[in-house]
Amino acid sequence: DDLANQLEERGLEAMGVRQIANIVHAIGKMHLKNACTRRIIMYVARPDNANWLVTTAAKESGTQSVASIAWAFAKLGIKSSGFFSELEMNHSKWLVKEGNPQAIANTVWAYATLDIESPRILAEVDRHAEKIVNEGYPQAVANTAWACAKLGTESPNLFSAIDNRAEWLIREGNPQAVANIVWACATLGIVLPKLFDEVENNSAKIVANGAPQAITNIAWACGRLGVKIPRFFAEIDKHAQRIVKEGNAIDIANTAWASATLGINVPKLFSQVERHSTWFVKESDSQAVSNTVWALATLGVESPKLFAVVDRRIPWLFGGCRTAQEVSNIVWAFGKFGIASQRVFSETEKRSEWIFDDDTPQSIANIASTFAVTGYPAPDFFDALQANIETITSCDDLQGVANICYALVILDLGKKYPSALTSLWNLAISMEYDQAQFTPEALMQLVQVKLYAEADGIKLQEPPAELKKLMDNIETYEIQSKYQKEVSEVLSDIGFAHEEEVSPLSDTGTGGILAIDMACRKQKVAIEYDGPSHFLRSPATGEVTSIKNGPTKAKRRFLEKLGWKVINIDYKDWMEAKRNSESKEWLRSQLEDADVNIEEKDLFAIFEVENLSANEPSIGEPGSQMKEEEPKATRVVSSKPDAVFAVSSSFTVSPFFAAQTANANDNHPWRGLSESTLKRKTVPQLSEYLQERGRSVVDSNGKKLRKADLIAAVQSFETMAESMEKDDPRVTQKSEDATQSTGDDPKTLEEPGITGDGFTQEVNNPWGALSESTLKRKTVVQLSDYLQERGITVADDKGKKLKKADLIVAVLNLSPNDSDNIETGTDTVLSASKHAVDNSNLLTPPSEGNPWNELTDSSLKRKTVAQLTEYLMDRGAKVTDENGKTLKKAYLISAVKSL
Repeated sequence: DDLANQLEERGLEAMGVRQIANIVHAIGKMHLKNACTRRIIMYVARPDNANWLVTTAAKESGTQSVASIAWAFAKLGIKSSGFFSELEMNHSKWLVKEGNPQAIANTVWAYATLDIESPRILAEVDRHAEKIVNEGYPQAVANTAWACAKLGTESPNLFSAIDNRAEWLIREGNPQAVANIVWACATLGIVLPKLFDEVENNSAKIVANGAPQAITNIAWACGRLGVKIPRFFAEIDKHAQRIVKEGNAIDIANTAWASATLGINVPKLFSQVERHSTWFVKESDSQAVSNTVWALATLGVESPKLFAVVDRRIPWLFGGCRTAQEVSNIVWAFGKFGIASQRVFSETEKRSEWIFDDDTPQSIANIASTFAVTGYPAPDFFDALQANIETITSCDDLQGVANICYALVILDLGKKYPSALTSLWNLAISMEYDQAQFTPEALMQLVQVKLYAEADGIKLQEPPAELKKLMDNIETYEIQSKYQKEVSEVLSDIGFAHEEEVSPLSDTGTGGILAIDMACRKQKVAIEYDGPSHFLRSPATGEVTSIKNGPTKAKRRFLEKLGWKVINIDYKDWMEAKRNSESKEWLRSQLEDADVNIEEKDLFAIFEVENLSANEPSIGEPGSQMKEEEPKATRVVSSKPDAVFAVSSSFTVSPFFAAQTANANDNHPWRGLSESTLKRKTVPQLSEYLQERGRSVVDSNGKKLRKADLIAAVQSFETMAESMEKDDPRVTQKSEDATQSTGDDPKTLEEPGITGDGFTQEVNNPWGALSESTLKRKTVVQLSDYLQERGITVADDKGKKLKKADLIVAVLNLSPNDSDNIETGTDTVLSASKHAVDNSNLLTPPSEGNPWNELTDSSLKRKTVAQLTEYLMDRGAKVTDENGKTLKKAYLISAVKSL
């Protein structure tokens, strides 16, 4: 306070320039901002006093005093116009010529920190660059370079001198000085080869000793200039834990951005970000998060925890985005990983008008592309696209235009926005030919746009000859997974004639865009193997869901429009079928459910009856012969004209079939099964059942019957004993007597499931009518939810979740009224595991007989685990061990034989 009073009373002249400079420097060094020090600084900074200080210093005390005052003013944020203007306008040559490199560096650093233009001083700096670099310390050189970059002055002589002294600067300078120099280079767009080579050579020292911010600045500079120094990024990855622990989220984001820009993965750094996801997002701003998820998506590094946190905080993040590019980066990253985030996409759609007002076609294209990949229709976004089509058509980026066209056709929006599609298509094909722009990705998108549009009846203009040639000759790379090949091999094994990689656009072509994985041209059946890449992921866990992505849905629509019958093979179902050794049976069921004919000969089902000897033993006693009678049909098994067939009394059956029929004809264990239960049987099961009882499974043309006809045959099937009972009046009388004894009028008896007032009772198990193959296409989550909604627990006695096979059995065994028997709020909840494995509690009586007892071991081995389990359970047999686990196939076969 006394010092401030003395200065104000006596003036600066009484104390002298050097002493004033020391006082101001001390205040700046200690960053003092109390009332007294503020009085001193403001008094010194007065225009008249500041002018006197510079003028006097130039005459008497030298450049060090001026540099100290300038540095202190910058530290305290004091923009003294008198001081800095006087120095710039009248003493710039004196300052640089007379001053040492440290004084020059401090002064220009002050100008840059306070953002005060100083073209004259910086011009003198460039003129005396050799002196500054050769005589100065690395920190002084770095500060001078930093100031030039901060004020936007290139100073070519200065940076050339720096590159010449690169080895010395890197060797003697600390990491912060190195970071300032390379940051300056990047800001001005100057690449110094020797400098960056030395940075890479000294990577270990720089990263080990550098602060996270210095390391980030070097990484950012490399990314900005496109300079790859892999050893430096390897050292960053080596020290990832320390960098994340000591650094801030924004610096980490900049490092991630740089690594992705250069295509250099730093897995340990990304692993640390994933580990500290919540902290990272909370401490970041929207731009930092945007850059980070963009980097992860660009490098293909999955980070489910980070994306889950980002998904939860999307409203806050999008609210902080300053540009549409920041929103676009986040949306594009979710799309790149196929993450189905309703929150991200709906929040994006809400901002459609703002995104288009920002007038960044590239951002719009990236968002549209993401909606296409994820199959999200986004009506508000595409309405805004239609309204702003003129803005989009001013875009000169072919890839961006192709992305938007592609999105319109993939989402089946071509008919809704025909003018937008046509305008964008015309723009794309009219762009000047440039090999760099017409990338394979853009060309493939344009080809698909034209094909999909034409399938919708939208006629697009033909591209110019040169572009058309490129589109026609675009190379496609068919990557067949080993699982697709497995499916193809099994299809061949079961007799389904097909080709692989079939073009849907020609009768003979193979491969090309939109090629079908496996197809039968004759029946026009397309089979697509859908691996994990065909499905979207959960935003909460990152796991693959059962939701198909946009391109997969679009391809199916396209093929169906061309008249193909499409069967999609879900990889999860295929894997499960393989685990259960049921791949053949499962594929058969897929084809049968789609009503596809499997062209396979069955030697036991097809035989020429006219070639059989009339003298062979017939059904009845061995050696006996049937009497010659007028031929008449005794059994019709289908209502379809071309499927009518009969067992005629005018032919005899071979001894083999006669023996089988004699044993099986008196047994009809499927007699009491409902139609829904029969529908769960496979075609091979139904065919085998009828064949074992001497019934044919082909029509008059020798063509195998379809499933519905086989079920009708089973339902109309009668054993010999039943047929005799129908013809015996004593049996008929017994039935009538039984009815009279009960006092029930047959006319008033209610049908199962129908109440007395004629309304259908609510069936609580609608999936009970589904076939086993259909249930297998359900996910574990869907099956669990279905059972839990009906009060059924989905865990075993140890609390472990049931496997999919057990859940399916539980659904099939679930009684329509099971949920009615559960006491709400009590512990008497029926367990799905009991349904699946404990058959002693089944309410339905076990089926009688053991028709499979006559089958050979090889025949039983061809049965699936599910078939054996169901067969045994129908007969009241237990199919689990003491731990509740389903028995292995070998034990199930033994159980069948021991019934």
